[in-house]
Amino acid sequence: MIAALNDLDIMSCDLENAYLNAKCKEKIWFEGGIECGADQGKVLIVVHTLYGLKSAGASWHATLAQVLRDLGFVSTTDDPDVWIRAAVRDDGFEYYEMLLIYVDDILAISHQPKVLIDAIGEYYKVKPNGDKEPEIYLCANVEKVQMPDGREVWATSPRDYVKNAIKIVERLLEEDGEGYVLKNKVKNLLPMNYRPELDVSDELGSELSSRYLQLIGIAHWAIELGCIDIFHEVSLLSQYQVNPRVGHLEVMYHVFA
Repeated sequence: MIAALNDLDIMSCDLENAYLNAKCKEKIWFEGGIECGADQGKVLIVVHTLYGLKSAGASWHATLAQVLRDLGFVSTTDDPDVWIRAAVRDDGFEYYEMLLIYVDDILAISHQPKVLIDAIGEYYKVKPNGDKEPEIYLCANVEKVQMPDGREVWATSPRDYVKNAIKIVERLLEEDGEGYVLKNKVKNLLPMNYRPELDVSDELGSELSSRYLQLIGIAHWAIELGCIDIFHEVSLLSQYQVNPRVGHLEVMYHVFA
């Protein structure tokens, strides 16, 4: 919306091996294995934040934040992962360039977004073909849409995410082999007169409880990307993640149907 209102361009980039660019804050020792070559059997110290370390995310966040400060960006009060820098368009229009950060995925909003991406590329390696107008960002479709008055505006959609989510759920159904199938015709998001708080069906075992949590997570991200029409129903079913029942799982499949 900001890009459209200010006639700005958008580019995205994905950084390579993000966590490995940060230094490990803790002293972590390990015994070198066969992969360490001549250092096998020696006591070694982890220098860079390896994937899997509890502090890796925080270390990378702090490292990238310092680079953005060095480039003149300031973190916003409302969202620390939205960074702004005063800029002037070629026609004299004053505005703020913006960088939206999600771990190692970056959206640059500017009249010269390629310049921003190249500046970050001086510090970190950008994945091949990783600096272009975004088509997918955090699983959402991103595209330009032409309005009736001829203007081009940016739009996002959960279209591909939802299609892939349905395929995943159908595959999970086959793996579970519990007899669940997605119904072909479903008119309402919840079965008629269904009240999850009154469901007294059997409690799910550990494996299907994990399946329930997985489905809730998939549905929540669909909502984040724009499927707000399932927000109420998924919120109701999210209350039973600690101890879901067979009926709750069946209704989650009903929502996906």
